Amino acid sequence: MSYNFLFCSSGRRNSLLEIFKNEFGRQGEIIACDFSEYSPAMHTAHKRYTVPSINDERYIATILGICMKNNVKGLTTLIDPEIELLSKNQRIFQENGILVFGPSHETAKVCYDKYSTYQHLEKNGIPCVKSYLPSEIRYKIEEFISAGRPLFAKPRCGSGSVGIKKIAPHEALEAELYTDEGYVIQEYMSGEEYDADIYIDMISEEMVSVFCKKKLSMKIGGADKTISVKDERLISLVDQVLLAFDFAGPIDIDFFYQDGEYLVSEINPRFGGGYLHAYGCGVSFPKLILNNMMGKSNPRELFQYEENMVMMMYDSYLIKRLDEINRVVKG
Repeated sequence: MSYNFLFCSSGRRNSLLEIFKNEFGRQGEIIACDFSEYSPAMHTAHKRYTVPSINDERYIATILGICMKNNVKGLTTLIDPEIELLSKNQRIFQENGILVFGPSHETAKVCYDKYSTYQHLEKNGIPCVKSYLPSEIRYKIEEFISAGRPLFAKPRCGSGSVGIKKIAPHEALEAELYTDEGYVIQEYMSGEEYDADIYIDMISEEMVSVFCKKKLSMKIGGADKTISVKDERLISLVDQVLLAFDFAGPIDIDFFYQDGEYLVSEINPRFGGGYLHAYGCGVSFPKLILNNMMGKSNPRELFQYEENMVMMMYDSYLIKRLDEINRVVKG
């Protein structure tokens, strides 16, 4: 049997798809789809399809059609806005023998909204970065001004670091921000930033793999230089987070280490952009995914990597003839 896997909204994640092709070998094909035929990652896959926008009512039917045509056994998405959509339609795929590697619908909704994420973490007693809506900030503004610390304003439903604004406390009361509930305001964190790539087994529903790293350098969208670390305190916090949500498959969690304590910053229930570091250190989520597609649960193996391994990302490119791009099949 062939265990084919579909990446929805593949975008620019060429390296990730190359990893999957390498790990799957002859056991399955990697298929990719995207709204644009100019998505570079699509041209890394064995097969590629253009599809309607994720907001188009035809989208799910199109994805299901691609799955059925290509005997796809599992799929995931690489963009945040689509996680909730796929989770909402999990049953449709499961009824056709297709695993959706992503969280439950309720968890997807909470994680996509940064303020809802904060509320859920607070409710469950999990240390996290304090967050406020613009309409709430006036009740704390004198405290922030006295402390002399800047704040961060970021889109409630944004991805990566897109749209983040570093602001002075008095700026939080400016009319345009004060009335924009599409933003969440967070306390400024001056501590070191960390990240954990986690895999939740689709069968045992347990965390079976984790890779932790400290961020050495940041760019728009995430870290571009990281170093592998091992810290049981960080894993203890990860365990708390996992108990409070309903995750499945790959997860990426961001943390700050502030005043001797780890604090949860953001949760992305998908492959993080820095997962390449984990793979380069021998932590293979594609193998875990393949096992789950075969109906096998994976053993719990944490910290199966070497510390102090540094990843340095760099830019690359892809060149194709226009006629090759025009031959991309419409889903």
